[in-house]
Amino acid sequence: GGWITPLTFEIDRKPGVPRVELLLADREAEWAQAPDGLAAPWRLAEARILADRVSELIAAGAQPGQIVVLTRATTDLRAYERALEARAAPTYLIGGRGYWSHPQVVDMVAYLRLLANPRDEEALYTVMASPLLGVSYDVLVLLAATARRSGRDPWWVLRDPPEDGLDELESGERRRLEEFVAWAAQERLAAARLGVEELLERALERTGYDLAVLAMPGGQRRLANVRKLMRLGREHLAAEGPDLRGFLELVRDRSRGAGFGGGGREGEAPVESEALDAVRLMTIHRAKGLEFDIVCVADLGRAPWRGIDLVRVGADGRIGLRLARPGTGPKVNVLDYDALGEERQAAEAREERRLFYVAATRARERLVFSGAARLDKWGAPNGGPPITWLGPALVPELPALLKAGESVAQGVRFAVVRPDELSEAGAAG
Repeated sequence: GGWITPLTFEIDRKPGVPRVELLLADREAEWAQAPDGLAAPWRLAEARILADRVSELIAAGAQPGQIVVLTRATTDLRAYERALEARAAPTYLIGGRGYWSHPQVVDMVAYLRLLANPRDEEALYTVMASPLLGVSYDVLVLLAATARRSGRDPWWVLRDPPEDGLDELESGERRRLEEFVAWAAQERLAAARLGVEELLERALERTGYDLAVLAMPGGQRRLANVRKLMRLGREHLAAEGPDLRGFLELVRDRSRGAGFGGGGREGEAPVESEALDAVRLMTIHRAKGLEFDIVCVADLGRAPWRGIDLVRVGADGRIGLRLARPGTGPKVNVLDYDALGEERQAAEAREERRLFYVAATRARERLVFSGAARLDKWGAPNGGPPITWLGPALVPELPALLKAGESVAQGVRFAVVRPDELSEAGAAG
């Protein structure tokens, strides 16, 4: 207890000043779940803590392009990206697989869906709430209530408002909606002869959506994702002609992991990486051969995934089976099943240590480790996530040092943050 304001480490290159840091979120604490359910609460808390630290380093003089965040897997890179963006840190996610869930891609695809079918309520509300129109949530609530009361779909209500239906709106809001409906109806007709690229280009020009995106943190990267969608539309036009519904079917297949081009695991659009002054986020594997001034190795609380095999085969020909006795539930391991499992686990542990050695040796000036950990089991080997062996190797006596109010040990600065100590900015991220 008593650990207050732990994230106030200044950049200092004087001899003897620790260059290695360990940032921890208490995994057993009651972290609030984010409304969007982006990741586990403890992982979101860790992402916020790390983002706080990166923000401090930038404020102290580090350039965003000097910093990289490395994780073992791409699964939760988006959580770290969003935490950084909440602190206005420019980011560039390299090799991320969430292209189709990127907010700007979602907006543009929703717009195309609206042109194809204006009675698609999800698409309509997405477009209205996006920078394409930018109405308030109050307007959306009023529209939905009016649609339910009148027994009509929201698009019909917008095209032909019932008496007293949208009278609560200010005249300016009503005019914006009327202009939006007229424009969308016109573009629906144009979709029969225009390709997807031109439809999106016209939307950008009319609404100023591209300028709104560029004004956001990481705007250049965000707009690159929109341009990638437009490029896909241009390729589809060349192959199939102006076929909006056909393009949307391909988008649907691609985002589900089927169809042309690689599915839901698709990465974001590339930008000029070397010239981009942004915090890079990538996997450890992608960082091989690269070096950065400040390296943050994150998500150390992620446990390695281990499936349960029914059959195990060794390189020397040994075999192990996991069997169930007829009529009973319990499984029985036979032959060399257990021995092969222990050998594989040992090999995986060696590979994991090699992987994190690669991550640590990417740093020129400063190395920051972050993860969520159970402090009550600090130092107890359990074959769990990397923090269970990496953390105690850096700071063996962490619980005792925390009680003593210490923040440096063995040349490592460390901090543990709990919910009541997280910054307001972090809590909002």
